[in-house]
Amino acid sequence: MAIRIAHLSDIHFGKRFNLALWEAVKEQIVDFDPHLVIVSGDVVDDPYPAQLLAAKCELRELAAQANAKLVVVPGNHDVFSNGVNTPLTRRIDWFERIFFNDDTAAAEDALAVEYGETPGFKERYLPAASPLRGFRSLLSFRRRPNPPFESLIPGDGSQETVQRPGNCSAVLAMLDSNHPGQPIGFATGMVHVDDLVRLRGDLKNVRDTYLVRIAVVHHHLLPIAFTSGRLVGAEPLMVLHNAGTVLALLAEHRFDLVLHGHKHVAQYARLDLSPRDETGYPVAVVSAGSCALNTQDNTRGNCFNLLTISDNGRISVESLYFGGGRSPSRDDAEHNISYREPLVTTKRRAYTRSRERHSLHCRERLQDFEITETGDTRIKATLIGLKTAALGHPECRDHSMSLPRDSWFVDELLALDERLTTQGVGLTAREAEQANGDRGPGSQRFTISFPPGELMSRGISYAVSYASANSVNMSHWECEERAGPGPRAEGWDKGYVGIVVTHPIERLTITLKLPQSLSGIALALDCLCPKGYPDYKIDAAGDATFQGDASWSGDVEITDHERGNLHFDPVRGVWKAVIDSPMVGYDYRIAWRTPDVPLDKPVKADVLHQRRVLLDALDAEADNAPAMASFAVLARDLVHLFGQGGRAERHCVELFVYDSLKVALRPVLSVRSWSTMPMRKDFAIPLGRGIAGLAFQQGRIIPWAAASAESPFVKPIRYPWGEGDDEVEMRTMLSIPIFHPSRVNEERPPPWACVGVVSFGSSSDATIVPRLLDPAWATEAMEKLLGGRILAHACVDEILKSLDGVQP
Repeated sequence: MAIRIAHLSDIHFGKRFNLALWEAVKEQIVDFDPHLVIVSGDVVDDPYPAQLLAAKCELRELAAQANAKLVVVPGNHDVFSNGVNTPLTRRIDWFERIFFNDDTAAAEDALAVEYGETPGFKERYLPAASPLRGFRSLLSFRRRPNPPFESLIPGDGSQETVQRPGNCSAVLAMLDSNHPGQPIGFATGMVHVDDLVRLRGDLKNVRDTYLVRIAVVHHHLLPIAFTSGRLVGAEPLMVLHNAGTVLALLAEHRFDLVLHGHKHVAQYARLDLSPRDETGYPVAVVSAGSCALNTQDNTRGNCFNLLTISDNGRISVESLYFGGGRSPSRDDAEHNISYREPLVTTKRRAYTRSRERHSLHCRERLQDFEITETGDTRIKATLIGLKTAALGHPECRDHSMSLPRDSWFVDELLALDERLTTQGVGLTAREAEQANGDRGPGSQRFTISFPPGELMSRGISYAVSYASANSVNMSHWECEERAGPGPRAEGWDKGYVGIVVTHPIERLTITLKLPQSLSGIALALDCLCPKGYPDYKIDAAGDATFQGDASWSGDVEITDHERGNLHFDPVRGVWKAVIDSPMVGYDYRIAWRTPDVPLDKPVKADVLHQRRVLLDALDAEADNAPAMASFAVLARDLVHLFGQGGRAERHCVELFVYDSLKVALRPVLSVRSWSTMPMRKDFAIPLGRGIAGLAFQQGRIIPWAAASAESPFVKPIRYPWGEGDDEVEMRTMLSIPIFHPSRVNEERPPPWACVGVVSFGSSSDATIVPRLLDPAWATEAMEKLLGGRILAHACVDEILKSLDGVQP
């Protein structure tokens, strides 16, 4: 979730404060809807308890209106009279007693009685502009009598140095830069060494995940550019004396952002300590100007910041300038200034943060994809320099492959590449994890095991190949069928391959080889961010894990940044994307719009009608004797044409019709040589699966023989034999798609022109089907297949005529 921050500083509620400007500032902040309202000091001009209590009430009300958490640190004006630290003054503790105590209600009530109005930034609460009063306060020689409300203010107060807001994924460090024992006083600052020691200890206890670490301090840690060299306001009298020590500590603990004020000038700067060292870390240092001072002639005399930390951690700052009779507005492009850090910096920070969290990291990963003409996917994952920094790390890790509906993992193709695999690395397949019900597993996992100690001492390199069948939609029609008639999710008509990055990787390379039928599509690199990033779990092996209901959404910024890295490699004939320091938890995809085939609406309407007639006949369980008689003749002819003909052979012939509601082929008619029982009505072959499903999807006749099956991607669907069934294993099969008459003679008609499939199966290995797969028998095979296609189409025509006189 993105984090929005309203950063105010140097409000100086006092003699120069402008109530009208403040009301305009409040309106802009509430409209911004921030998670945090951060005030980096100098809330008041002088630390009088009445003004401090009024300021607390005002800022608390602002945070309530914005539904935000209020965060405040003191500035020099909040703890020293007139903001000046000299040997004659002392630090006044009203700020801590008021702002760092929740129980000030009694004092607020008493103050309201004394002033006749509830506390807040109001005219009545502004101090009198008396130089003598300020001089007396400065010297601290005389004190006025205590009003009643002061006795009701708690005696002490403190706030936690490190805080974790409940409404956003941030860690806050609150720094007090007003240590009284400074070598040079006046308006300079210093964070006490004890506070730094305490901060270091508290940060070690921060174990939760978070998107950003923010430090808040009053004095500026870096010189403010473009300011004059005048004595008043000059750097020697305003600096933070130990800024270097503070910055080093913040960089060491991977702080992303420092917010400060003090100089009344807005500035955005990036600091990178030890940029060439692995421990270096980029820190953004942002200052805010004064917030609501009278600036009669300066339309840029006031400024506050609105910051957005994107879901990916990118920092953006809007500095709203106003004054001289002009109120702040986010629409004022002429005066406002916006800053957005480079995404290279965001990525580097995310990579360094992930190295902190994960014990596992990898120098390089290559993910090679190849899609076949039948929508199958081959994958090779190569990991180079995989290493762990954790003692007792498991000597293994899991890989996972997501499987779309109706696809399946090809077990025969799971293998280690011995040429690229360190000796002693092992591979074990695991049971598929069900997520698609009866439509196939949702994912397949397998485990890579390592030689003892190698992963920590020298690191491991290995390569593993695997594949899935029927995993890519090859046409727009397929996307529509699988999406269904109801509301469709975003990207329902897109195909993609990709990888979820589960541990820090220095470089990720994704390649994709496409079949000829997809050669003309436009490809793009998509980068998706997991919901709740970076709040993901890490398993014992050091990999990010996501629950079954995890979701990813597109990160427009990272996608735009990385898309230029996708290129076509003409030498290898592959698309290639190279990504440095990919974001852990992100899903990186090469995606495309599935190509569409021009639709012949009259033909499609005819085919839908024909399917419905055949399926209605099945569902109605009517007596279709003429249709059955015609189909029995076809079964006899196909057995004669393709079968063995021996007495021991058992064969079956089925007419499957495509049902869009089930996205599957259903058996309408069947003939089995060993039984008079028809096929079960609840049996269905998913689109693209089995021999029949593939023939329908591909629009071509597909022969298959168990003894000579060359492609591991083509496998028959096992029939669910029931009680009383004589189970028979089909050793050879042949499926013939049935098309609309106007499309029969096309080389590969589209699926929307296909009514269904006629399938032949035999228990014998000695049928003619294996020879149909032999290239040397191509001429004879073509004649046989053409004869079978003519017989099948003629039979289905007769059946359609017999069912209510429908003409094909």
